[in-house]
Amino acid sequence: MIDTVNTLASQCYYTFWSNDNITRSRLANHDYTEHHVMVSCCGISYVTGFLNENYLKNGRNNYYLIIVLDGKMKFSFDGESFMELGVGDAVVIDKNTPFIFRRGGTDDEGLRYVWIHFSGSDVLRILAASEIELNKFFRIRIEDELIERLESLFYCYRLPGERQLYMIEMALRNLLFDLGSLSHTPVVSRLDRSIRYIHQNLKKEITLEELAAMEFLGVSRYRELFKETTGMSPGMYITELRITKAQGLLTQCDISISDVAARVGYSDRLYFQRIFKKYTGMTPGEYRKRAK
Repeated sequence: MIDTVNTLASQCYYTFWSNDNITRSRLANHDYTEHHVMVSCCGISYVTGFLNENYLKNGRNNYYLIIVLDGKMKFSFDGESFMELGVGDAVVIDKNTPFIFRRGGTDDEGLRYVWIHFSGSDVLRILAASEIELNKFFRIRIEDELIERLESLFYCYRLPGERQLYMIEMALRNLLFDLGSLSHTPVVSRLDRSIRYIHQNLKKEITLEELAAMEFLGVSRYRELFKETTGMSPGMYITELRITKAQGLLTQCDISISDVAARVGYSDRLYFQRIFKKYTGMTPGEYRKRAK
């Protein structure tokens, strides 16, 4: 895997392009709250010389995901105390949060990192469902699955027209979901046992009573702690995960909508369609058609 990472070339993609550098920079830094999820720009950078990404004044208007693939990065939220990030270290920086980062390591050591600028009305719910906390460092395993997700996201920029935006959204959702599962340091610890059970058993019926029992808590106390930890109720959390997984499955044309419903825990196809439309604004069939 390290050999694969080391061959990843520098590349960048803009969702909204302009030949004017100032306009392109403004579009890349825009907060697209009118969309559910929108990637402004993304890519992989490989730096061997000077690097000083300074956003200490106002931060950025959108969220910023960084994953170190190779080398070392010096990162700071205040410009004074720097933390050295290594291979597999990652962070999602909140909107309007000051930060700065530089290339670390020795003079002859290169830095390769992933960067993704994104925004949208669904971002906070997706991050919570993925167990990713803003402005908190976490470490992931650099595996083939991660590289495939990144390549899938970059490939979407070669798709034509309206289809491109839907596929980019889906690719980012899947990437964030996978980052949570690849993390060595889960954000959630107090309810770790039951939350991991949810992630591993989405196709089964999951009751609040069994989740509370796993943590040796009463149902009321469990519900209260769950909302404090994730920002949403257990039911909403489970539904968010199921719909996110369903969106990924719907792009696989050889899987029927009934099978997709069953794989994410819905035995009733009609009920699945109602829930899917409530969360995405379209039916599973419409989503699949737009993603083609």
